[in-house]
Amino acid sequence: MAFATASRTSQLFTAASNTYDVALPAVNSGDLILIWFSNYRDGSVNAPTGFSEIVVKADNFGSHVLYHKVSDGTETSAIIDENRTGVEAAVIISIVSGWGGTFATDVDYSTAYFTSATVASVGVTAGWGTDDNLVLSFVGARDDAATYDVFPSGFTNTFQVATDTGSNSSVEVAYCEKQVTTASATVGSYTLSELEAWRTIALIIKPGTSGATGPNTPINPSITDLLATSARLNWEQG
Repeated sequence: MAFATASRTSQLFTAASNTYDVALPAVNSGDLILIWFSNYRDGSVNAPTGFSEIVVKADNFGSHVLYHKVSDGTETSAIIDENRTGVEAAVIISIVSGWGGTFATDVDYSTAYFTSATVASVGVTAGWGTDDNLVLSFVGARDDAATYDVFPSGFTNTFQVATDTGSNSSVEVAYCEKQVTTASATVGSYTLSELEAWRTIALIIKPGTSGATGPNTPINPSITDLLATSARLNWEQG
């Protein structure tokens, strides 16, 4: 099989807000939409219509939530509502294509949270076992505009963004990914430039069945016909 693929965008809400209108990139029916949301404090937010949520942590250190939905191909935005005092927020959007298609059976995840200058490593295991699995990592931190100075070893497409450079107001989010052919993977640690309250989630995603290249994959029908015709002519000619 071929690995699922992920494309990424981001959005910052640098003014205090009670409604976060997240713009989505172009999607196709069947894509997996992932929205990693982190805000500064007083965590209490509502999932966008049609989305399910995985709450990594919601407390005085903010809401850190992964929203997910299988696209119907028409989504252009997702509105996240804040129930308490409006604050800054940062969002990473990942659109996954070529995946298994059912979140409950084709995605597994692990979470962690703490306050330190090191985001702890997180292990994640695929319930379906060995395959061409895609691993995605999201992390959010908040306080004083820290930076992610070190990303997990072996991961690519690293990305980070912060709402501002202020003290006691900033939210910083980061992302990276890796392709593995094993049933489990470990997302190594991130290193922050200073102590922060951080929350993280790691996902492992099963590939779809299209594009399979295993030993039982049928040969192109036109080639099959050509071989059959050749064999018949050879037999008729004795």
